[in-house]
Amino acid sequence: MTFSWAFLALFLSLYAIFSLAVIWHLNTYSFSRSAKWVTRFFVLAAVVLAVFAILFFSQINWAELLNYAQS
Repeated sequence: MTFSWAFLALFLSLYAIFSLAVIWHLNTYSFSRSAKWVTRFFVLAAVVLAVFAILFFSQINWAELLNYAQS
């Protein structure tokens, strides 16, 4: 189970890096004032999706899944 949580931590860290890159590009290369609104929406969506990923990930019965995969 520790391996699965390490995999989730890796996924979320890569997701955060990607999100920060998108936000930086929006703020740097956008020529409109709506970029700040889009940035706020993107941050909110990213946080909500990360919370859902953690919640759904914790619902998986990893011991049963491993037993099923080994049989």
